[in-house]
Amino acid sequence: MRRFDLSPYRQRIVLNVFTGAVIVSVAFALAGLTWRLGGHADVGAITVPPMRAAAPVPDLAPALALAPFGRTGTDGEGATPTTLQLTLKGIVFARPAELSIAYIQAGTEAMKPFKVGEVVGGATIGAIQINRVILNNGGRSEFLAFPDPFARPGATPAPGSAGPVVPAGNAVTSAAPPVAPTSPTPEAMLQRLGATPTEGGYRIGIGAPAGLQQGDVIQQLNGTPLSSPDAARAAIAGAQASGTAQIQILRNGRSVTVTVPMR
Repeated sequence: MRRFDLSPYRQRIVLNVFTGAVIVSVAFALAGLTWRLGGHADVGAITVPPMRAAAPVPDLAPALALAPFGRTGTDGEGATPTTLQLTLKGIVFARPAELSIAYIQAGTEAMKPFKVGEVVGGATIGAIQINRVILNNGGRSEFLAFPDPFARPGATPAPGSAGPVVPAGNAVTSAAPPVAPTSPTPEAMLQRLGATPTEGGYRIGIGAPAGLQQGDVIQQLNGTPLSSPDAARAAIAGAQASGTAQIQILRNGRSVTVTVPMR
């Protein structure tokens, strides 16, 4: 059988023909694409499908109204001063928050301790912070703060710290303003608490006030360590001037911060 051979000249001819065919096919393909992009797709054999309409954005308002991530207000943000006849007497601020205790007087009743979730004066305690109590009063976020230690007798109480209730029908007569009681000296206050020096501070005796317990060791007062009698006297004098004190105590091996009024 005779072998089919091509001379170099014929090989070049075949290669040129094949290359020309490829170029022509590519040109036809590009022409069709240009025709469709130019807006004439409806007259050709191939049409471009219409664009799909964008999906509507779902309304998340009903889901957010259910507060799946919790409701605001437990941290006191946006809370308003309470109008309830409540007086904040002291706070035992601890971590975790479940150990915190607020000493509150409702009207003319005796002061009582309250924890988070308990009801006082018709409102539920939502949170106990270091210097105030957050209340849920009928769905409204309110706060109860310490009374103003610099308020004059007979003056309108500050918002969030209710004053005494005057029964209806009783006439209020003006009287000479009472003389403000003098603050006890630091030595007298330590003696009233029955505090004795110990390692790391002062141990409270039988005269423990509200928020403190016998056997608690006062380590710091407003951030000042009670490392010596002079440091204790200076810290107590500074706390008396400010009106309130943040006391760091050691109770049963645990560190607890207590905020109490000093007047």
